[in-house]
Amino acid sequence: MNNYFKTYLGIIIFSFLSLTQCEDKLRLEEGDIIIFEYEYENFAWGHQHIHWIIDNDGYVRTEIDDPAYLGPPIREMFDGFIITSDTISKEDIEYYQKLVPDAIKGDFESNPGNRADFGAVVFNVYVKKSDEDSYHKYLLSLQSDVLDSINTHRDAEKIVQWMQELNPNLP
Repeated sequence: MNNYFKTYLGIIIFSFLSLTQCEDKLRLEEGDIIIFEYEYENFAWGHQHIHWIIDNDGYVRTEIDDPAYLGPPIREMFDGFIITSDTISKEDIEYYQKLVPDAIKGDFESNPGNRADFGAVVFNVYVKKSDEDSYHKYLLSLQSDVLDSINTHRDAEKIVQWMQELNPNLP
């Protein structure tokens, strides 16, 4: 139970920290990297963990080890992912990447969660500018036992819906 609480507290803290990264509108340039992330974790009936990313080239990568929620830098965290046989079309990647600059500027609607044994489902976008060394994390949606925090911008909603539709077919 103690691990359960620490995990959710870590997710919530990390997610809210990502909300404070608001800047002027992001301008995407050649060489920038955008990574879409889905993560589900639940300890209700044993440990269930699903975690995948879609990289800049449309490759779906899945995690081979459990994450360190507040651990290593993002760059190193992605190194623990392996490429699956799944790929996303270049057209889809480009379409959803173009939505990111407006999506990350959306307002959030947050409500206390009142679910039992739901776990946590998180959708994020990471952006690494070509002239920077690290990724910036932007929360799109968090739903958990204790909190729901949803980016209400229509472009954020489109990205989350797309990732939800992909999820049953991915590792």
